[in-house]
Amino acid sequence: MAEAALSLSGGLDPADGFAALHDLLVAEDLDRPVLVSEYGFRAADSGLPNTWPPIYPTFDTQAERAAAFEEVTVERQETPWIVGAHWFRWMDEPADGRFDGENSNFGLVDLEDRPYAELTEAMGRVHPRVYEHLAVP
Repeated sequence: MAEAALSLSGGLDPADGFAALHDLLVAEDLDRPVLVSEYGFRAADSGLPNTWPPIYPTFDTQAERAAAFEEVTVERQETPWIVGAHWFRWMDEPADGRFDGENSNFGLVDLEDRPYAELTEAMGRVHPRVYEHLAVP
């Protein structure tokens, strides 16, 4: 999985919090902010195959998925050159796959529109914290 992620990102490791991308921009005299336009995590207990795409992590439980969201999002909120991050999907993908084969638990809600409580509660705690980092001293 790590090799696929590195290949898709042009060799930049997204696991380092996008620091390599930022360093590359600075080295090229392009000190620009970074917007994480799509990210997500999956959980095996959703009952979905979670086989495509293979580059995203799959945690055992929704609680672990929510904890990963919280850890990564707080880290991004505290990184001054990351100006935002967008969660990938509102609703899970169907088990037999969408048009491109994705069949994963990326949603905030399942296919019956039931929220994943652990994840949505974590989002409710974490997202308001972004304002703490926007305050001007």
